[in-house]
Amino acid sequence: ITTNYGKIMNHNLKNKLMTYSPIIFAVIYAISASLSTFLSNYFQGFLFSIPDEICKQHTEIIRPYIKNFSTVIDFLLLNPLTIFLLQKSALKAKRMQNVFFSKSIISNYHRIGLIILSFTIAFVSMKLYYNNFLNGNYYDSNILPGINGPYITLSGWIVFFWTTTFMWFLFYNVFIYSLHVLFIVSLSTKDIVYNPFHPDESGGLRFIISPSLLFLYAMLVLLVIFIIFAFQDKLYNISESIRYVGFIVYAAVSIPLFYAPIFHLHVLMKRKKDLYTDYFYNYTKTIFTTELTKMSLNHQKMEYVNKIEAVNKYKVVLDSFPLWPLPRRTFITPVASFFLALLPTAVQNICPYLATLF
Repeated sequence: ITTNYGKIMNHNLKNKLMTYSPIIFAVIYAISASLSTFLSNYFQGFLFSIPDEICKQHTEIIRPYIKNFSTVIDFLLLNPLTIFLLQKSALKAKRMQNVFFSKSIISNYHRIGLIILSFTIAFVSMKLYYNNFLNGNYYDSNILPGINGPYITLSGWIVFFWTTTFMWFLFYNVFIYSLHVLFIVSLSTKDIVYNPFHPDESGGLRFIISPSLLFLYAMLVLLVIFIIFAFQDKLYNISESIRYVGFIVYAAVSIPLFYAPIFHLHVLMKRKKDLYTDYFYNYTKTIFTTELTKMSLNHQKMEYVNKIEAVNKYKVVLDSFPLWPLPRRTFITPVASFFLALLPTAVQNICPYLATLF
């Protein structure tokens, strides 16, 4: 009995840790990234202004850390919020998969491979991003002009580390969620239980699509990050920035990954409803060809009317069966974000091209 009790306690503790780990990890990132960046800039003297001895040596405008508001907001709020939502999505996806299978859809061996791949993409992306600034004319507390050319400061390396960490986490979770999407689109009608009277108003399938909804929220926060980046680039006229590429990646990746499982579940739900529909028409056909004909011949008008009303009521109920795992009004948000993500790209590339034609 003691052994079983211990197992139950360990299981409950594990569930509690799984429940609270997303917010703990997000808070740790927010505090660590913000505090380390703040302190490094404070001790270097770059927090609110750039030291006079550095400004006198160079004619370029050098902005202090506090004016790099995109990094301040990202480290303190938006990056942790994205981390929290992606982790919640991953946990719900894992619980949903456990309903169908007891084991994970990805082995530990492949998981390690995804971790390495995600880190490589994040590191290379940040290296290319920093190199673009090292070859440009924009300077702040992260990159300062020097005798032998621009160089990365201590705070710049700290920003590099925490941004790479965030991108590493982001890419890894996108890969994991992509596997979850592949898992959903591999489901068939025999794999799901369709309950048209379920209180979730989604045929009892809302739990399958919950990870996708959280993934959408995380991607919307990411879109806000890109918008703040674009605003800062426009405000300071940062031509070295290539962050508008993030909008293209957002539109190309997040929208399909959100819609793919929804439309596949829609197809499965429609097929399940068609089974009810076929039964309904076979039932009504039997009534009209046998029972109602006999009633009409025997002048049983009231029973005839009652049968007709029962058929009509059943048809009304059948028409109310849900066909989507989410309310259709939910689809407006990702569509709007898709066009919003493409807007900066159009302004950055298409509009200047069109101006040369006139």
